[in-house]
Amino acid sequence: MGTAENIKTVLCVGEQTAVDELRNAIDALESELTVVTADRETVFARVNCTIICIESNADLSQLSAQQKRFPNRPILAVISPEIDAAVVLEAGATEVYQTDRSVIDPTVLRARIRSTAAQQQDCVEDSQQKHALQALHTVSSNAALSYDDRIAELLRLGRKYLQMEYGVLANIDGTQYTVEHVSGITDDIPAGLSIPLSETYCERTLEQGAPLCIGSIETETPDLADRLAATEFNIAQYIGTPLRTDGTTYGTLCFFDRTDTPREFTDWDETLIDVIGDRVAYELQQEQRENALTEAKQETEEVLSRVDEAFFALDGEWHFTYLNDQAETLLQCDAESLLGDNVWDAFPDAATRAFYQEYHDAMENQQSTRFEEYFDPLETWFEVSAYPSDDGLSVFFSDITAEKRREQELERYETIIETVSDGVYVLDEEGIFSFVNEAFTTLTGYDETEVVGSYVDIIKSEETIRAAEDALRELVAQFQETGEWPRETALELDIITADGEQIPCDDRMTLMPAKSSFRGTVGTLRDISERKERERKLNNLLQSTRALMRAHSQQEVCDLVVRAVEEILDFDFNAVRLYNPETELLEPIAVSTVTKDLMPERPAYKPGDGIAGRVYTTGESELHQQMSQSGEPTIHNPIGSGFVLPLGEHGVVSLGSSEVNAFNASDVQFAELLAANASAALDRALREQELREYETVMKTVNDMVFVADTDGQIGRATKPLVEQFGADRDTLSETTLGEIFTAPTAQTWESVVQRVAGLSKTETRTYEVDLLLPGEQTLPVRVDLSPLSSEMTSDSVVGSVTDISDLVSAKQQASFERDRFTYLFENIPDPIDEVTAQDGALRVRSTNTAYEQFATAAQHTDTEIPLTAVADKKLRRLVGETESVFDEQTVEEIGIETQDGRFDFLFRNVPYTANGEDRSFGIYTDITDLKRRKQYHKVINRVLRHNLRNDLNVIVGFTNELVDEIDNPQQRSYAARVQDTAQDLIELGETARQIEDVLHRDSYKKRAVTADELLSVAVKTVNSVSTDVSFTAIGDPHVEMYADDRLALAIEALVENAIEHTVEEPAVTIEIATVSEAEVMVSVADTGPGLPDAEWDIVSGAASITQLEHGSGLGLWLVRWVVEDLGGKLHRVLPDSGGTRIEITLQRSDQ
Repeated sequence: MGTAENIKTVLCVGEQTAVDELRNAIDALESELTVVTADRETVFARVNCTIICIESNADLSQLSAQQKRFPNRPILAVISPEIDAAVVLEAGATEVYQTDRSVIDPTVLRARIRSTAAQQQDCVEDSQQKHALQALHTVSSNAALSYDDRIAELLRLGRKYLQMEYGVLANIDGTQYTVEHVSGITDDIPAGLSIPLSETYCERTLEQGAPLCIGSIETETPDLADRLAATEFNIAQYIGTPLRTDGTTYGTLCFFDRTDTPREFTDWDETLIDVIGDRVAYELQQEQRENALTEAKQETEEVLSRVDEAFFALDGEWHFTYLNDQAETLLQCDAESLLGDNVWDAFPDAATRAFYQEYHDAMENQQSTRFEEYFDPLETWFEVSAYPSDDGLSVFFSDITAEKRREQELERYETIIETVSDGVYVLDEEGIFSFVNEAFTTLTGYDETEVVGSYVDIIKSEETIRAAEDALRELVAQFQETGEWPRETALELDIITADGEQIPCDDRMTLMPAKSSFRGTVGTLRDISERKERERKLNNLLQSTRALMRAHSQQEVCDLVVRAVEEILDFDFNAVRLYNPETELLEPIAVSTVTKDLMPERPAYKPGDGIAGRVYTTGESELHQQMSQSGEPTIHNPIGSGFVLPLGEHGVVSLGSSEVNAFNASDVQFAELLAANASAALDRALREQELREYETVMKTVNDMVFVADTDGQIGRATKPLVEQFGADRDTLSETTLGEIFTAPTAQTWESVVQRVAGLSKTETRTYEVDLLLPGEQTLPVRVDLSPLSSEMTSDSVVGSVTDISDLVSAKQQASFERDRFTYLFENIPDPIDEVTAQDGALRVRSTNTAYEQFATAAQHTDTEIPLTAVADKKLRRLVGETESVFDEQTVEEIGIETQDGRFDFLFRNVPYTANGEDRSFGIYTDITDLKRRKQYHKVINRVLRHNLRNDLNVIVGFTNELVDEIDNPQQRSYAARVQDTAQDLIELGETARQIEDVLHRDSYKKRAVTADELLSVAVKTVNSVSTDVSFTAIGDPHVEMYADDRLALAIEALVENAIEHTVEEPAVTIEIATVSEAEVMVSVADTGPGLPDAEWDIVSGAASITQLEHGSGLGLWLVRWVVEDLGGKLHRVLPDSGGTRIEITLQRSDQ
């Protein structure tokens, strides 16, 4: 399809007289348009547009027939004034020209033809491109097609979508050009044709190395006109691309036409041949590889038949494709029966061994692998080498079972000696070392050569040697007495290392095997230094725990913890932090001496902040062997590793060392033990402190508090309670709870107190009762009871009494508010229902009167869900998604059928929770009339604007002719006025369309709009309206405001108004300035007569629109609605110097 400016051929359809009149009108244009009729249509291969004359509705059948026959060809319908244009457009016309047939205006007709083609062009091109790519994909993915069939189909598709007569795939060997595949309208260019490359256009394509497009050989590349491609084969149009396979040039793919008419190739044509070329190159490469693979397979099978090693081959789907005789023997299988079987199905046990993973890794990474693996079903060790390829896997393997068994035997003996962590030694009968393992040399510090051949005193003192000899004599005597080989004997002793250090060890010895005489000993040495150190620390911790439990204050406990960490755990850096509820901080209470010296300012932490705060919050200790990786600040911090432990609800203890990785498992255990004991000690100290404060609190507290035993007898009471009751402290102490309070509902105070006394210390029970006052008066109070049990008191409860007389008044007020809501709910005019979920379904809890009346009108009988059951199915309550009803507020439009017809409602879902139950209000607002008015305005607006535009275009066209042809100046003036008025009406329609777009705010996205953008719009508007305008721009072009693209429309409208309403020497000034930190003002000023108050009052809303009072245009309305939608302010200023200045104030973008 050509462009709208290049329409060459049109088809006229209709009654003969009408067709003749159309032909005459087109001929009058003196253009290059060719007119054909239906009987001559087949002569012309490319008709660009169909023009059909419609005199009555009966002619619509011809329109439908044309549209079905040529769905991509645009249709211009020339209709009489009596025909409904909307009906014609609906029947398939692209554009409508409504006029009396006898007065067809050639100029208008030409404009309509171009408009019709332009409307259809984009849709047609997109559709054709989509179909072309889909067709190419279908060919490429069709596995049933052979190579030759694919190439033929790709050439056919290229001819079709490029609209060329021939397509050729050619191979180029040196300087020779050979046609391999050809598709064309004739067979005079056969496959196999070979000519010199220099006689083709494809030589130029290869030189260019990219697609080559020649729309006319004669005009674009006359230097190619003497080649055989032009002189013998008459190729006039050409498009081609080079083909490369495996990095080398194979040939070319080209399409050509013998039509002399020049053609303009598009970017899509070039893209399409590039895509087809890629597909053809891919098919060529696949065909070459298939041929090479077949040859290689034949050669490989011949070679493998001579291989001595066991071998099998697998394809990409893990199927056996070949097994040699050696593989058949080792796998104990029949090769013929395995061919085609899946290796994992044939040998399922292999799928759980290394075979599976190694083979898959080799295929995925395309790297060979070599491994050894045992296969249980054959009880055989295999050495396997696997070599992957794109098509499968080649596997060579051999039996190495005998070698593996020898290796395992040797490894077992070596492991026994070399991998044990204890030092192993052998002494001969003279006490001389004959063997030591590596662990022995590591423990003693001697080399093996230094020890072997030396006497045992190299590592043992004389006293130790005597003890060892005594133990060995007992073993020998036992053997001689019983004849049974004795078990080992063990001694704890100190050995002497090469550095002279003494290390405590556990020495376990036994006799060397012998039939009779003593041949020496075998022994193991185990370093027990850590065990000895643990025992020391544990004993010291037990003593420290006793001291902790004797402490009388939390400060004393913290000091003891710091001392224990220093002296017992040997960590000089440590501190104890306790939580202070007043400051809500973990504050340092005790700090070690080294910490004070090197880190004097220790911070306090909020719970959750830092390691200390996090440990306190989570209750989980944190060990950081490298503090540099802990995320804590390490600048000027000497601690290399740290350990922070919780002290229950009291605080944390922090341990640190200047070395990294300083904490071993024992350190962690002892620190945790110390922290647990410290936590218990802090609990005890806190309880003692609380008990000491107990008496003081009871004497000094200003609240009404009492302590009662489990019989309800009051033991102690604070002064405010005594005074409130109207008795002295001693009298109240002899009183029971039942004598000063009314009893809780259906309970006695004795049972209440006994129940509360059995609760945990953090639990509380609350009761609302009356305090019995003198003179038979009562006071509403709330009694909070908690258990109180300690070493100083027997089981009892503590009670706090609170005056709730104000709360009772508040409840009464709440009841009054509830009554008000009920009245509002019942009297609101919109139907309302309240729903909740029950057994996975929605149930209506309540409805108002308006709802019940409407439900009756809807003729609904289901009493469980009256109205929602007949609502539109889009309503979520009907789909069963009960949970979504309670998730969030939603607003939806629904339709409901009643006995009075269909009604449209705006449904609002308002979820809330009451007493732990999810509930939701549904409010139904009748919007039937509103939707009908909106639909009516939409239909009227569209039809009137369409018809008005068409008629005004006709008026403008005729008045153009009148102005040129009328000689009378007055009549020419009248015609010019008609022309201007019609043009104003057309522009008014466009402004109305802009306003309609502006009111659809959802299609615009707010952003930062720069002053430079607005100034560009203003300049563009001035230049498009008039060249005789004085234009001034004031302000910083980089100022930004928060708006969207509609602001440019408003500025354009203000500039146009400023020019239009200034008769002589119009001058427009646009100023953009920042008026405050949050606002920017844009103003447009003119030098006209000034905007009248009556006009401005209508637009600003100060006056109402009536038949006598209304605006003269839509421009200011557009400005007002844009500014309102952007959240701005609009003002009019009438300067003393004259003219009008319209000011728009908007929010700055950075606000």
